[in-house]
Amino acid sequence: SYIIKQDIAKINKQIASLQAYVKQKNATTSKSPEIKQVEEHNHNVVMLLQSKLADTSMTFKDVLEIRTQVRMVSFWS
Repeated sequence: SYIIKQDIAKINKQIASLQAYVKQKNATTSKSPEIKQVEEHNHNVVMLLQSKLADTSMTFKDVLEIRTQVRMVSFWS
């Protein structure tokens, strides 16, 4: 579980870097309709990645909690 937590933290940092890159790129480009559409797409992709990672993190946390509960029940049985 320690390695998975490290991996999740690493992916979270990578997504944050990607988000900063997208914001920087958006600030330095012209604003034609095509460019705005690309910027919106890039933003949506980053938001989707963040959402999926958050969902995965919560699922992992839930699995760890269930595993801990099962071990406690097994210990006392």
